[in-house]
Amino acid sequence: MRRQQDECSFVSLRDIQRFLDVAKWFYSQRTTLYLAMESLHSERLDTPFNTPNRANDYFQPTDEIRSLLLSIGVCYLARLEEKTRQEYVRAISSDISSLLDNRLVKGSNILSQQLTLCQDMLINEVVDSSQHKNIAKNKALKENVFMMIVCIETRIPLFVIGKPGSSKSLSKAMVLDAMKGGTSKRELFRAMKDTYMVSFQCSKHATPSGIVGVFQHCATFQEKKNLDEFVSVVVLDEVGLAEDSENMPLKTLHPLLEDGCLGNEAPEPHKKCAFIGISNWALDPAKMNRGIFIQIGVPATNELEVIASLIKMVVNFARGTGYLTVEQVEHSIKRNFGGFDMEIFDPMTIFRKHCPAIESLKKEPKSGPPTDSIGLIKSSLFGSSTGLV
Repeated sequence: MRRQQDECSFVSLRDIQRFLDVAKWFYSQRTTLYLAMESLHSERLDTPFNTPNRANDYFQPTDEIRSLLLSIGVCYLARLEEKTRQEYVRAISSDISSLLDNRLVKGSNILSQQLTLCQDMLINEVVDSSQHKNIAKNKALKENVFMMIVCIETRIPLFVIGKPGSSKSLSKAMVLDAMKGGTSKRELFRAMKDTYMVSFQCSKHATPSGIVGVFQHCATFQEKKNLDEFVSVVVLDEVGLAEDSENMPLKTLHPLLEDGCLGNEAPEPHKKCAFIGISNWALDPAKMNRGIFIQIGVPATNELEVIASLIKMVVNFARGTGYLTVEQVEHSIKRNFGGFDMEIFDPMTIFRKHCPAIESLKKEPKSGPPTDSIGLIKSSLFGSSTGLV
């Protein structure tokens, strides 16, 4: 970690305590989480796409070791970029094999298997396929949901760092919808805390009192509640923008992330809230060292194929009508790439240049989906005449 050249290189003694806290939480959830993970693994073995050697490649660790492996993923692996993650996993592979007391098992494979299995299991619980038909379970969404659930449950501050479009806000909304304590839709989350979330939109005009007020509101909401069953979550959206404020609002974060109160106040259990800071870029290490942070990298080509909403929209149109029209394709292209000054960037011109087959499609200007600006906006707002209903 220390050999890194960016914010990933900063480590502290807080990492050790967080590692132990996260491992303890995973172990406390073993009767639900681990059973669900093994159930998912068994389902995959029964699928027709399973390979003969897949069962032999899987190694089931003890509950104690699995808790440690997942804690490594949360506290250390998540902060690294993809290439560096691979280097880190290779560096600790032999140590994991020693921990497993099995030199024949490759430690790096076991760590990746357990993290992927846990993330896949949680995303399946959060994303309701009947309601969220057009949400792709891509890597960024899986990791964000995984990290948010763990950090909310343990009240460990979390910074989610990634470029626009990396599922940060979507993850937050889906986790909030899933974690309702005893009234949760899914049985897995009924054993977890009921979540109350308050968002604060940061900007260069943000003030210290505004941020303190959100923490105080969440702390008050937790007061007189069972803190093992309920958690308030402070969310600072676009927290990086507040760094440019002349009011220096983020200077208040240090004590708030530690104890949930300012330095002149006495710490009390109900004042310690969960925290999620969402930003397009990393903050200074003094702030991020007070929590865990996940760094969402640029998606690989196969990830882009999974989340390509243009392809989904075109496919859904074709399924609905049995064929494709020029208007359907134009509607899909403009919905995904429109909104620019047409004199500067015209997406239809580019697509026609590289996909001349568009012009050979059937034309239905009267019955097809709208391609004008007002019609496109209405389709986005109300889902009418669209392939993503």
